[in-house]
Amino acid sequence: MSKRAKAMRRDPSAGEAAAWKQLRALRAEGFAFRRQHPIGDVIVDFVCLRRRLVIEIDGGLHDKFGNPARDKRRDAWLSGEGYAVLRICDRDLRGEAWIDVVRSTLNQRTDHAYRKRDATPPSPRRGGGRGRGAVSPSLVGNEPPIGPPPEEARASGARGEFNITPTPAPPPSRGRGGANEGGAAPRDAGFWKTKSLSDMSEAEWESLCDGCGKCCLIGLEDEDTGQIYLTDTACKLFNSAACACGDYANRFEKVSDCTKLTPENVPTLHWLPKTCAYRLVSENRDLYWWHPLVSGDPETVHAANVSVRGKTRPERGGERVRTLMNRITDWPKPKRKPRAP
Repeated sequence: MSKRAKAMRRDPSAGEAAAWKQLRALRAEGFAFRRQHPIGDVIVDFVCLRRRLVIEIDGGLHDKFGNPARDKRRDAWLSGEGYAVLRICDRDLRGEAWIDVVRSTLNQRTDHAYRKRDATPPSPRRGGGRGRGAVSPSLVGNEPPIGPPPEEARASGARGEFNITPTPAPPPSRGRGGANEGGAAPRDAGFWKTKSLSDMSEAEWESLCDGCGKCCLIGLEDEDTGQIYLTDTACKLFNSAACACGDYANRFEKVSDCTKLTPENVPTLHWLPKTCAYRLVSENRDLYWWHPLVSGDPETVHAANVSVRGKTRPERGGERVRTLMNRITDWPKPKRKPRAP
């Protein structure tokens, strides 16, 4: 299936190529699409996984040799999996109405927690976090939740109608308090449970950082799938032994692409580690058992195998993407929460 999807990406139709140019531009608004992406046993033209919106381009050969009954069964199956399907005639791609419909539909749907499938080897561009609480402008994707999806949706386009298959709202994400399914964080109240990111004091905000150091790693993004690959190469300011920025106060002046995390941009950064406390709080999820705010011990993040302490090398000026591809590292999963004696 993945080989077929890759072949389809290399040989898109004229309509798919035109649509891809505009869908990719939506990344600047926080909506990341993938093209020719396998979902179960089908390959869809385009999909925004976090909003579970599928875009199918119809027309040309599809009009002549298409199978409406098959399309109906396919759309029904996707609907059952929680996806909305927006079918667009390739003639309508000449105007702007179709992309406005896509944007409107995305804004009406909620985020959905998903598991990344095995990805194809990357054809990456460079990117990644730099400095504690920092992001790279080249990596964008996740969208903040905005509300439940519509029960029905139809919008008139410039040259016809765009039909959206209605879907039930996806189940809300539930955070787990530990690295394993059964490890829940203590139920005692913590400020991260009662406050949003925007309501936190400066001290509370800073204490949310668990000190894992993964936001300081350089990552590579597959432009076709959106998959992020972390390397073992860190920002030049990163102190690997201390697992912290070596000049945190002056990081913005010394590293040009180091950007401070804010309550506004955290929800738009899908590349943030799934275990990142800022991401967890923005998704209304609890912190993991090894977070210092939960365990009371700053060493648990290292003991749980979550941090990159002592496992990185500093970046070297002018490194090529090909060199960084050879530094891609399969970082281990966090350890399970130890059983009480």
